[in-house]
Amino acid sequence: MKRFSSLFCLTALTAAVLTGCGTKPAETSASLPDWVMAPMVDGGIASTSCVRDTGNFSLDRAQATASARASLTKEIGIKVQAMDKEYQRSSTGGGQNETGSTFESVSRQVANEYIVGSRPAKVDFVNINGQRNLCVMVAMQPEATKGLFDSIMRQSKRKLSPQNEEILYEEFRAAKAQQELIEATR
Repeated sequence: MKRFSSLFCLTALTAAVLTGCGTKPAETSASLPDWVMAPMVDGGIASTSCVRDTGNFSLDRAQATASARASLTKEIGIKVQAMDKEYQRSSTGGGQNETGSTFESVSRQVANEYIVGSRPAKVDFVNINGQRNLCVMVAMQPEATKGLFDSIMRQSKRKLSPQNEEILYEEFRAAKAQQELIEATR
């Protein structure tokens, strides 16, 4: 009986150890690629979106690309809001009354024109929470980003010195605007 009891305990212990070793921890955001977690293009603007793999690559890619472009449009809107805040802060100090549209009011139309020209910069399958997903990073290259900014400036009819325009451009591209995007999507 003692031998049976020892054998039973040994079998139960082995089963418990094997079961414990067999479980796989859930994917953490730390294990996801950087281009998925924090999409970036040097001097440009990028956004990534992932969709669950349905087995239809063309459909999944189109859906992820459309979602990434929508996210890119939202990011541009938040960057323009930050640019408007910076402009308001810098222009109210001199007591001047500026005329022209806000950058935000012209940004939607202009952004939509430029988003159409954005291209997927990276496409890959990524495991997220044990599910296979197709992720697409859409990017606007530096030239397109600068063109977008220039178009917003032109259509807003704001007159700025070259120095102030450069400050606003840096604000437009700044990490501060990226942080505001992250906070806005929470």
